[in-house]
Amino acid sequence: MWRYTLKSLLTRRLRLVLTAVAIALGVAMVAGTLIAATALNRVLGDVFTAEAIGADIVVQTVPGEGTGEAPVIPEEVVERIAGVNGVRRATGAISGYAQLVGRDGDALGGSDLDNPPEGRSVDWTSQLVAGRLPAGPGEAVVDRVNAEREAFAVGDDVRIIDAGGLLQTFTVAAIIDVPERRDEPTVGFDVATAQAVLGRSPGEFDTVNVEVADGADPAGVANGVAAAAGGSYEVVTATELADERVSGAREDLTYFTGLLLVSAAVALVVGGLIIRNTLSILVAQRTRELALLRCIGASPRQIRRSVLLEAAVVGAVGSAVGVVVGIGLARAMRATFESFDVFEGLPRPTMQVTPWIVAVAVLGGLLATVCFGLAPALRATRVAPVAALRDVAADPEQPQSRRGRVRRAVLVAVAVLALLAGAGSGSGALVAVAALLTLIALETVGAWLARPVARIVGVPLTAVVGLPGRLARQNARRNPRRTAATAIALTIGVALSTFLAVWGESQKATDHSAFDAAFTADQRVDVPGTDFAGPISPDVADRLRALPELADVAAFHSPVHRSVTAADPPALAALIGDDVTAGDLEELGTGTVAVNSAEAARRDLSVGSTVEIELDDAAGSEQFRVAAVFDSYMLGDGLIEYDVTSSRSLSVDYILSPAEFEQFGGPATIGWIYGLAAADATLDEADAAIDGVLADYPSVQLHDRDELRTQGDAGVDAGLRVFYGIFGLIIAIALFGIVNTLTLSIVERVHEVGLLRAIGLDPADVRSMVRAESIILAAFGVIVGVALGIVFAWAMMSTATPGSDLDLDLLIPIWQLAIIAAIAVVAAVGAAIPPSIHASRVDVLRAITTE
Repeated sequence: MWRYTLKSLLTRRLRLVLTAVAIALGVAMVAGTLIAATALNRVLGDVFTAEAIGADIVVQTVPGEGTGEAPVIPEEVVERIAGVNGVRRATGAISGYAQLVGRDGDALGGSDLDNPPEGRSVDWTSQLVAGRLPAGPGEAVVDRVNAEREAFAVGDDVRIIDAGGLLQTFTVAAIIDVPERRDEPTVGFDVATAQAVLGRSPGEFDTVNVEVADGADPAGVANGVAAAAGGSYEVVTATELADERVSGAREDLTYFTGLLLVSAAVALVVGGLIIRNTLSILVAQRTRELALLRCIGASPRQIRRSVLLEAAVVGAVGSAVGVVVGIGLARAMRATFESFDVFEGLPRPTMQVTPWIVAVAVLGGLLATVCFGLAPALRATRVAPVAALRDVAADPEQPQSRRGRVRRAVLVAVAVLALLAGAGSGSGALVAVAALLTLIALETVGAWLARPVARIVGVPLTAVVGLPGRLARQNARRNPRRTAATAIALTIGVALSTFLAVWGESQKATDHSAFDAAFTADQRVDVPGTDFAGPISPDVADRLRALPELADVAAFHSPVHRSVTAADPPALAALIGDDVTAGDLEELGTGTVAVNSAEAARRDLSVGSTVEIELDDAAGSEQFRVAAVFDSYMLGDGLIEYDVTSSRSLSVDYILSPAEFEQFGGPATIGWIYGLAAADATLDEADAAIDGVLADYPSVQLHDRDELRTQGDAGVDAGLRVFYGIFGLIIAIALFGIVNTLTLSIVERVHEVGLLRAIGLDPADVRSMVRAESIILAAFGVIVGVALGIVFAWAMMSTATPGSDLDLDLLIPIWQLAIIAAIAVVAAVGAAIPPSIHASRVDVLRAITTE
């Protein structure tokens, strides 16, 4: 039986090679993901080390409860830490906003919301690449990545925007390596200069860097430092801080790795379905052969082992090829990570194939093939020895038992009921389970739908290509179970792609609708990547107010505690006057405040109530009377900025008059500005006028109404592109299944093809017939897949609660779905070219004499 199995594999090697390719693509996904993730993990571990931190112990501040802002470390605490036994030296350090300007005059960075541009004080802990530490007010250091990009060298002059939004010029004293900042711009100064540039008070620090003396016990010194610092600070060793940085950097990697591994698992399942379909056809074609084996003494167990061995060999070959392909795919994976700017600036990792990666990938491929080969193997054991006496090799379509029909009907009913129950009850988990059950029951549903779909699609095919189209329709209808089984992989890929298309367009349409309904400004001016803290010089607001192209300019001061800001009452009233639910913004002035309706409800406030607000840590809090309550989209959900992978928003809870805000410790700098175009100016004219003002302020950017309306689309589209790429691979795997099935179908119908050729069907017509069959298969996958994708999207959106992420307006993107359908059909026609050529070359005389 072993020799028979191996000989059988060699006889049908082309069919099984095509099947192995389907598995190889799925295994390549697994191997490529693991190779790329392992390499990037290794790089992160090499970059974020305790040695790279420079200090042995770091004392950090802890964010205040409710404010999210960290207090400062006073000079006396630094002095106490320096006096701890075992401490060689202790240095206070600060950081804040400072932005490097490129050679082209544009501000660098600002797109990564997690790592905005930063200025800091530098000391003995800095990793010098070239030069020396700055020694005066006119010197600065620049991070290595951006120095290389802009060709900055030691001795060059660079321009830096300070915390007040003003440009200053410095001489580069050194280039430093800042691995924890990756590629985001970082500049550094001596402590005194940093305090002036960052707008910080002397004697106040954010962290303290501690070096342990030789021979001292680091753990004991850390305990002493903690005691000297007091309980309000966090004391961490360099190792602990390095582990924390590695963990933070690996969060993004874990997310993408998990996403790709789940997609790889789906690809393996799709490949397994193709193996099951291929082996099922081969078993049906070998009915007489298997029956003869039974006649000469082969047991059902031996037959079953033989079929499973074929599946295992295919899986092993496909897995081995997949690992090799995965090495190349790993490079594409890294490019995918970099397209999200997640690992930009890190050293390029060396891709290594470790034994455990090979073992996991190969084991996954083997399990998929053997598991999906089990059903054909069991079917092979049911071949009776008497079948060897028949004149035909296999029945084209064996009738299903009553028990099987009932079982499958129950599965379909359960899937439908679960889907409806999940949509009706608002249970997303139930909808997900129902979707999985639906995909499991898809083959059964497909068998019921195959005949009507083939009949409907065959009508235009017959009209276009004539007899070949009619023959293709009859072939598809003759074996509906095979038609459904062949198209199931394509159906899954199309269904997932449809779900994504519907979801993405619904998300964008919902966001656009909310924006149009509630956003009244025409422009927003801000500093990207700073969480709307600016800093924008007050001069910018003054110059914008002087523009005749703008009717109103509402400048909001850099917020305190992420929720308290200030704006000029008349401009504020013009901007959000319609959003005031109680009171009057014109009364905003001395001792009064406007409160967000959500905050008012939380603290049980109304017009005339008194509320205590903390503006400055040193000055404490102040009492204000509520003059107005507002509910503005523009100061909540509409005040948001995006990068590729995330978004940040600011919800304004309290608005003061500028005079009150600055009197009680609020900064004079502006966080963001809203503008309204004048009645006699077009939006383009107003934009051009604003751009003229902002030319002198490189870090400040203009976003007009159209850009703000669609700014979230980029993040949605970026995520969709990744998923489309993954599902495109699934569709590619499905195409190999179509090639396999059509080729095996030609082998099974070689006598029929010979007769058709004998009665006058020329080779071109035979090729047209096979291509028409592929169109019917693709049409089936497209019709069922699109329908399922829309239903899944509708069901999931039906589970939404008001205001949740799932609360979307269902939009069916006709053009996108048409493109998906066209791509699937064209790809299926391309996949039919090899089997159609094979069919047209069948020897007529030999085919007629074939049983």
